[in-house]
Amino acid sequence: MSQPPEYPGNPSEPWSDNPHPGNYPRPGYGPPPGPPPGYGPPPGPPPGYGPPPGPPPGYGPPPQPGYGPPPGYPPPPGYGPPPGYGPPGYGPPPGQGFDIGQAFSWAWNKFTQNLGPLILAMLVYAVVGIVVHGLVFVLLGGATAENPGTDGNYAASFSAGLGTVGTLVLSIVSFVFGIFVQAAFLSGGLDLADGRPVSVGSFFKPRNFGSVVLAGALLSVISAVLDLPALLPNFLFAFLSFVAIIVFTFFALFTIAFATDRGLSPIDALKASVSTVRSHIGDTLLSFLVQGLVLFLGFLACGVGILVAAPVALLIQVYTYRKLSGGPVAP
Repeated sequence: MSQPPEYPGNPSEPWSDNPHPGNYPRPGYGPPPGPPPGYGPPPGPPPGYGPPPGPPPGYGPPPQPGYGPPPGYPPPPGYGPPPGYGPPGYGPPPGQGFDIGQAFSWAWNKFTQNLGPLILAMLVYAVVGIVVHGLVFVLLGGATAENPGTDGNYAASFSAGLGTVGTLVLSIVSFVFGIFVQAAFLSGGLDLADGRPVSVGSFFKPRNFGSVVLAGALLSVISAVLDLPALLPNFLFAFLSFVAIIVFTFFALFTIAFATDRGLSPIDALKASVSTVRSHIGDTLLSFLVQGLVLFLGFLACGVGILVAAPVALLIQVYTYRKLSGGPVAP
């Protein structure tokens, strides 16, 4: 009986010892079979899909999650730049909205609203100034000064009693006390410009007092140098010296304010004052004249009016400084 034809790979001897009949691997060995038809890697995204488009032109990358307050919520109280500081564009542009009438109205309203603290601080400073200068004068031997005689030259008599060293010490004491009073009152006025409530103590806490003392010393040295030609026996030199001091005082008007408010170094504070005044000469000159007129009227009122005129003039200067330098001014 004939046998069926043998095919390659069919076992010709299924029970023989040949493990690979027909030179083909045993069933179940070898590479796995390929995927059935219709399978394979997933097709790409349908048309119109893909990664989200980037931000529209003119917008930066979205903020990283976890930073900053949630959208639509204001920052918690106490955060953000302090008044008068911040990146460019914070606050009104320098000089915008300045009006001398508004400056006087703002100063008068702030004075009347804080009448007690301002006048009481002025009285305390007056008493302390008299006591301090009197003690220094007595301790340095000024009480032994002779009568001025017929010429009425009290300054020469006092200088002779104090001596050169005593006069120098008294001058230093007067300078430090005066610059402290100016910086302290400026600090209280800046608190009012920031919209903060003030008390008597607010006018005894000068800001950045170290920078203020150095700035005041720089102004004093420059003024002394400009005053040297006045010592010459020549009217023209004396007149030019007087004009130079007036011009310098005008351009350095905000030096102490910049040192007090922003803690600038003496040179930087002077540069900032000169730049501010030069950019707003008309407004600064008008404010300067109004401050002088207010002080003059205060002195005319038997000297008592200075208790009103001095704080009002200082508040006009604070308003002018903040407006012309781009800082905030509370209503």
